Amino acid sequence: MPHGGGVRLRPPNAARGRALTALLVAFTVVTACGPRPPGGLPPRHIAVLSEDQVAAPMTVAAVDGELHVLFANLDTLTLQLARLDPHRNRHTLENVDAVGIYPADLAAFGVHAYAVHDGRQHVIYLDQQQADVLIPKWIYRDAGDRDWWVVTPVFDGTPRALLPQESGDPLLVTATPAGASVIEIAAVSGLGRHRPEGMGDHPRVVWPLACAGRASFVALSAGDTLAWHGDAGAAQPLLHGAGAHYAACAGGTPHVLWHVPSTSEVLFAPLTDDGLGPTTAVTLAIGTTSVYFLPHRDGFSFVIDEHVGADAGAGGGAGRHRIALIHPDDQRSQPGGYRKSVLIDAADPHGFAAAHLDGLLVIVERRSGEPAESPAGLRAVIYALP
Repeated sequence: MPHGGGVRLRPPNAARGRALTALLVAFTVVTACGPRPPGGLPPRHIAVLSEDQVAAPMTVAAVDGELHVLFANLDTLTLQLARLDPHRNRHTLENVDAVGIYPADLAAFGVHAYAVHDGRQHVIYLDQQQADVLIPKWIYRDAGDRDWWVVTPVFDGTPRALLPQESGDPLLVTATPAGASVIEIAAVSGLGRHRPEGMGDHPRVVWPLACAGRASFVALSAGDTLAWHGDAGAAQPLLHGAGAHYAACAGGTPHVLWHVPSTSEVLFAPLTDDGLGPTTAVTLAIGTTSVYFLPHRDGFSFVIDEHVGADAGAGGGAGRHRIALIHPDDQRSQPGGYRKSVLIDAADPHGFAAAHLDGLLVIVERRSGEPAESPAGLRAVIYALP
């Protein structure tokens, strides 16, 4: 296998001050996974990507009609890459590298950054080759290749995301004590030790915004402040009190969707040179850990998770967690009406990832065995957008 720098891949072993536009006046709730009334939104296909325990770090990317899902397997202690063709309902699973020996003792187990630029796949991650030794690795390969080229990069902090460059080599976003840092990746020969920043229970996510500049992204900075990082490198605070959030480009304009735990609001706004543009109130939700939006029917649709049930309002443990799609509904008598369709009615409480491809919505759900009747693993649930 081609390699460089003496590193090898290892085989697996055992307070917003702006007016809000109201988007949703009323919901019609239909259930689309599990028991459902007529007219529901059933899944087109469910692909079980893994039946093993899966760690929190996970990257989902739409690439040339496929969905790439890179994740860390706690049972085999490997990074694995699933490639899903949602139109043909088939997928492949590849062991990328063994990345740990004592995952319970390593808060950064499975942390990585993954992207595909100009047909080339890039992965940067940390490999625990001994109990006290972490080796940073950068691996890449071109489309159609089976083997990875491997080098040891030099950087500070914990890898979070990769941003495109005209040269073809990506920029790396890392988490450091001073906040997010954007660096050009340097390679060295030989092995080197690395000290990552500690991870919380929910790893902080970086959302690249290619339409706003080569090094533009949105991420949580200190505390719960959501910030927009531009090409100049300076972070522009957008709002305080953010929880789950997602940012992406739509129609050449960056947008951001976020949940405010203190008020239960889910809010949506475009980004302008001055910060947040006109803000839309999407819905109210409790216990939200993941949000997503996509262009849909001359507007947008939104995916959220939420806690519902008798004790949901008090933050209690009773009730259930579910994932719902909020989408335009032309059949409503009121123009501009929206419908709320429950996609997964007994969802795992740890959130989801999502992507859309050619009229399809894919929900990637990491299941930890909660509730007890739900087996652990990783699955992709495919829906045809209504």
